[in-house]
Amino acid sequence: MSRRRADRPIVATREMVRRKRRRRAVAVLALVALALAGVVWGTWRYIDEQEFLLDARCEVPVGEDRHTLSPEQAANAALISAMAVDRALPQEATADALGIALQESDLQMLEATEEQDARELFRRGSPSWSDDDAPAEAAASVKGFYDALESAQDRDEDPWTPELTISEAATALDRPMDPSFYPRHADRGRAFAGPLTGQQPVGMTCHLSRKDAPPADPDGMAHELAELMPGALQVPEDAQAALEARIADEDGESAEDEDADGDAEDAHLDEYGPILIDRAEASDDEVDGGPEAGTVVTVTMPGADDEPDSDEEAASTLQRLWTVAHWAVATADVHGTQSVHAGAYQWDRDTGRWARVDEVNDDAVTIGF
Repeated sequence: MSRRRADRPIVATREMVRRKRRRRAVAVLALVALALAGVVWGTWRYIDEQEFLLDARCEVPVGEDRHTLSPEQAANAALISAMAVDRALPQEATADALGIALQESDLQMLEATEEQDARELFRRGSPSWSDDDAPAEAAASVKGFYDALESAQDRDEDPWTPELTISEAATALDRPMDPSFYPRHADRGRAFAGPLTGQQPVGMTCHLSRKDAPPADPDGMAHELAELMPGALQVPEDAQAALEARIADEDGESAEDEDADGDAEDAHLDEYGPILIDRAEASDDEVDGGPEAGTVVTVTMPGADDEPDSDEEAASTLQRLWTVAHWAVATADVHGTQSVHAGAYQWDRDTGRWARVDEVNDDAVTIGF
């Protein structure tokens, strides 16, 4: 090779310059993409761990709409619904009760009074539009509301019937607000009445905080359920009394309870009629969340060991099953519930969704803590 040829300068062509620029641009874009991916992943992890963007709620989808309640509202809606199912009232009674309570208390417990201190979710007052010279004070408790509704069912003039609109129902029940105020809550009342009365399996779900879950309270949950649905679940009176005694006992277990539990190997089992509490055997410091974490409560439906005599009986069992299941989900932020298994589905606090599972149980609801 001659000196003249070796010293000749290399001339960059336009195509070479373009290729070089493209390589640099691709490298820069790759670095930016990696940086963005890192930022997104870190932000997602922070949000997931801190949960500060979590919108805690319970929701029911209806077509393209999603009706929501706060966890506190949902727990009170579940109380109203369970009591209606226990009284064998139609679904429309629950829908009216929920819509009326949304208007009168926003489904939040009102302050108790000396005259009445139980479950006041309705306004007292007196209806101002009534023709009666001395209108009766409207019922404020859930029990009082349903007592008034059942009485209104039986009267000859202006009775309450399932066919009434919510404003007509408010008039028939002598509610203390103008009837025109109530229809704004009718859709949400109907939406939640379906699943909370067991008519719509897997119809409601709740998205709740995982970090701030309350302590596990299986005894309180079992006691409340037995109090709300003694007839529908056929809870014996002695079982209800035993639950009340256990709640009242400061240590959680009295001497009578220990004797009733039977053999030492079954000492972690407590049975109250259809409600079985299987307590975690791990020690307090071995289970996150306290001594009750890991406990399982099983609520068996009446007649679970027998074949249903009719389709109506099977439908009634299914309704009770899903009433209990949705009640357990709706009150998860009250009792520290972590999971609810009914039929072929399980709700988990971690996901906030119902998911299909392999094990199918149409006769009992299993509630995990």
